[in-house]
Amino acid sequence: MKILEKLHALALGQQTSDIVVTSTGCTRSEHFKVEINEQIQPGTIAVYRLKPDYCRRAPMPLKLTLKLEVPIDTTRDWVIMNETKAQALQR
Repeated sequence: MKILEKLHALALGQQTSDIVVTSTGCTRSEHFKVEINEQIQPGTIAVYRLKPDYCRRAPMPLKLTLKLEVPIDTTRDWVIMNETKAQALQR
């Protein structure tokens, strides 16, 4: 089962992607998969959760680094398919 994950943040590199997701204590990087579609312009990137986090800790943001299956061209335009959680900027 794969679910399109809501993201707090996403940073793309050529070989890895840093994501911030909600965890209740049992979330690991291997619970996620990044799917990249370069066949269309702009390309699409989607981050899926493969395993739910059933722990009962208070929800908190968690930063994870995911290895990408194929190198990504960071110079082209991309559309992120995931919903994002809005956060207020502190000034």
